[in-house]
Amino acid sequence: MQADVFRVLATRRSQLRQRWELRLRAERMSSPLANPDALIHLMDWTLDRVFAQLNTMGGRTEARHREAHCACGLNPLLAYFAIAEAVLVEALHTEQVRQRPEFARQCDSELVRLKQAVAQVANREIAAFCAVCQHSGEMPAAQCTTVGCSRSR
Repeated sequence: MQADVFRVLATRRSQLRQRWELRLRAERMSSPLANPDALIHLMDWTLDRVFAQLNTMGGRTEARHREAHCACGLNPLLAYFAIAEAVLVEALHTEQVRQRPEFARQCDSELVRLKQAVAQVANREIAAFCAVCQHSGEMPAAQCTTVGCSRSR
C-alpha cells in the first residue's frame, strides 16, 4: 500500500473503530458470540492484521479472492468483517473527496488491495472459527439472514 494512503488510514484509526462499533451495534446478532461487546475487543487486532497484510501485498493484487463461507451462517465474524470492509472503504472514499486529485486516482487503485487484504484476513479468521463450530448441518437458506452469508442473497 502506498505510504500516504496507509498513513491516512492509520491516523483515522480511532474514527474507524468508532464507526465500526456503531455499525456493529446496529447489526442483528447471528448468535450470542456476535455480541458487539465481545467483538469490539478484536478491532485493534484486526486493523493491525489488515494493515500488515497491506504491507505484505505491496503493489500486488490477486486475480480474484474468494468469499469466506460458513455452512451454518452463525459465524459472528461474517458480519464483523463485512462491516470492517465497509468502514475501511468508506474512509478511503472520504479521503478521495478531501484530498487532491492525484490522491483520488491513487485511492482507486488501492481500493482493490484494501478489499483483498480484508478478505484474506477475514477468510483465515472465519475458517478458523468454523473449524471449531459445533453445528454440523447446514441451516436452511430461508433461516439464514446473516450479513455476508452467501445463502442469504
